[in-house]
Amino acid sequence: MNKENNYIKALENFQFSSFNPVPPSRKLAGDLFYLIAKTSDGVESGITCCVNGFYKNDSVEKSVFNPSPSTKKNPATGKSNVCFSFTLMGCLNQISSSFSKNLQQYMN
Repeated sequence: MNKENNYIKALENFQFSSFNPVPPSRKLAGDLFYLIAKTSDGVESGITCCVNGFYKNDSVEKSVFNPSPSTKKNPATGKSNVCFSFTLMGCLNQISSSFSKNLQQYMN
């Protein structure tokens, strides 16, 4: 019997940001490291890991370093794009609806 493998892809790419290691001034603010996550819908997001959890930042890999919480508004809703969570999975769930949907499908 030949089984067909079904894969559910929630992330395209996930890696440490090139802005690591954390600068001394940001260490004092509680930052631990920076991540880049590209979700299956093609959205690339910078994520700051700090002593209080994870949040989306406005950094653009290899060009703009802005590790503070995102101040950009979501174009679809017009609301603030701040995504804070105590867990990385929770932060990614807030950042991307496709990640949330695919993760839910994987869990079932």
